[in-house]
Order: sequence, then structure tokens, then C-alpha cells
Amino acid sequence: MIDVPRKSRRVASAGASSSRREAAACHHCGLSCIEVPAPTGDKVFCCRGCRTVFELLSENGLGQFYQMEGARGARATEAAPGQFQFLDEPAVRAKLVDFSDGKAARVRFSLPTIHCIACVWLLENLFKLHPGIASSRVNFPRKEVAISFDETTVTLGDLASLLASLGYPPELNLSDLERGPVHPAVRRLYLQIGVAGFAFGNTMLFALSGYFGLDTFHGPAFRSLFGWLSLALSMPVVAFSAADYWKSAWTGLKHRRLTLDVPIALGIAALFSQSVWDLVSGRGDGYFDSLAGLIFYLLLGKLFQQKTYDRLA
Repeated sequence: MIDVPRKSRRVASAGASSSRREAAACHHCGLSCIEVPAPTGDKVFCCRGCRTVFELLSENGLGQFYQMEGARGARATEAAPGQFQFLDEPAVRAKLVDFSDGKAARVRFSLPTIHCIACVWLLENLFKLHPGIASSRVNFPRKEVAISFDETTVTLGDLASLLASLGYPPELNLSDLERGPVHPAVRRLYLQIGVAGFAFGNTMLFALSGYFGLDTFHGPAFRSLFGWLSLALSMPVVAFSAADYWKSAWTGLKHRRLTLDVPIALGIAALFSQSVWDLVSGRGDGYFDSLAGLIFYLLLGKLFQQKTYDRLA
């Protein structure tokens, strides 16, 4: 019979004990527990943060989180005192909050640790963890959460600390807090909409007397004056606000391609020409209000389309 040395038996026993410790998995995040802390009942946690999250979810009726298929929470870490206090500074807060009316507010946080449907379920039930949270919606492809909250009850720093305590610390880069300058093309589009809207409102006022049959209350001199003023206001609309349609239509015709801007440009040209002819020949005041309104609404649709593309991107 071979006698195994006592030291060898101790080493083997220690190795077996170490294997058992490594085999233990955290009930919350699923990571191996090298050094197992005091368990909670029959459940083992790798750190105090994960145990705190488990207790928090259980106390607020969210224990079914662990019953979801493949549910594994992100490893929780305790936020340092005052770590997110800078978010409550007015200058920083104004750059982060999407909307605020003094009570209700909405903010978006980037949470790179979102990884499964269980994370989405947990983050969309934040209102059960804090009475100041109205709702939360997760954008899984972008790993973002949009939170609507009562800013008289909870602050941005509190929200960030809550997310960090659950294992979803928000990613905050100083470069993200600075809104970049508006792109020149977008600034130009806003200016085009402003010019068209200004002309549309004023030409519509000039044409109100004709719409309501009040032509008898002013002589032909006033009628002619309003017509020429409408023409003057329509000139920058046709030349500047509709410039992109002229350019796009000309490019399409030059390359023998029929684009949507070609009939739009033809319609603008026809409406403007007919209005000028009516005014010059004395047959009427023209349709300058309709022309400005057409271009104004076309540009609004273009802006909405651009915003939609930016949001999808």
C-alpha cells in the first residue's frame, strides 16, 4: 500500500476546494465566483453588488427576471459617492435632457452592457424601482434607454446611479455633451423654409380680400399694389427656396433621367409664369400665395424626411 504524504493530500484537498469555488456561478450575472461571499439562502453571488441587485429586484416584485430564459444580469458595481453628481449641474443637464417643462423630463442614456431580452425587460420596468420614473423605453440595436421622469422627485444623477447599481452604467463622454454645429445644408434648409413661410403668410394676407369677396371696398390701385407686392415676395421664394428643385431637375434632364423633382420644378415654373401673366395683363392677382404655400410645404416634407433618416441612422 502506497502512503500518500500528508502535504500532498493537503494540496489535493485545496485543489478540489478551489475547483468547487470556481464551479460556483453567481445567481445574478452568471460569472464564476473565485471567492464566494456569504450566500443568500441557497443562492450564491460573486460580489456584494450582485447580491444588492437581487435583493432590490426581489423587494420590488421583479424576481421573475431570473426566470426568463437565458436571463443573466450585468455585473453590478457600486457607484462611488458623488460619481454622477456632475450631471445635475445646469450646464451639463441642459445638454443631456431632450425635453423638460419644469416637472416632466426625458433623457437618453447609452448603456453598452445591454446584451439580451432580459436586460430590455428589466430596464423597461424601472418605474417599479423608483416612483419618480414614469416610463422607460429601450432601443436595443443602439443600446440606449429613453427615460421619462419627474425631475422634482428624481435627478439625472439619481437615474445614472440607479442604472449603475443594476449593472448598466451609462456611457458618458465629454464629447457627447457638446452638440456639434448644425450642418450647412441643414442650416440652409431652415433658411429656405423661413423665407417661404414668410412669403406664404404675407401673400395670403394680401389675397384674403379676394377670397372673401371684399374687392369692392378698395379700388383697383390697391388691388394692383397687393399683386406687385406678392410678386416681389415670391421672387426670393422661387429663386432661393426652390433652388434645390431647379438644380435637381436640371441635373436629371441633363443625364436623361426623369426624377421626382422634374415635375415639381415644372409645376412651380407653370404656376409662377401664369401668376405673372395674370398680374401683368390685368386679368387678376395671380396665385402667388398658392405658389409660396406649395414650396413651403414641400420644404417641410423634406425636413421631416431628413429628420427621419437621421433618426433611423
